[in-house]
Amino acid sequence: MDAQPIMRPIQPHQMSGDVRNALLVVMALIAAATFQAGLNPPGGVWQDTKNDHWVNHEAGTAILGSYPQKCRDFFLFNTLAFAWSIYVIMYLIYRFPLYIEIWIDLASFSATDAISIGSFKPGGAACLNGSDVAIFFFFHL
Repeated sequence: MDAQPIMRPIQPHQMSGDVRNALLVVMALIAAATFQAGLNPPGGVWQDTKNDHWVNHEAGTAILGSYPQKCRDFFLFNTLAFAWSIYVIMYLIYRFPLYIEIWIDLASFSATDAISIGSFKPGGAACLNGSDVAIFFFFHL
């Protein structure tokens, strides 16, 4: 009985150019879509302020924030998809010309996304408390 060879991870320089380019395009699209979704959560924002015993919301806050568990889940998975797409892009461009400059750009892009998540009001209509923001910020590093 022949032993099966051990699968080794594929290094970026071992991939064909077409495969690498296709992965870069897909990862860039995922990064752009998740970045945009983080800035403009699904459902939009409340257009008015209401404070009565049935409905409490402030104009300009995310409607998704009215559903705390769904809001946390959305931001968790959105942040995971964003962070992993950035990591894959960084892996694929390693040792390309100007890869250090591209890494700096990706770090700035990640910091901008982390700051936008951190700008949501802790608690309240934004659904994120301080620990949620800290965890999501950690995924960007």
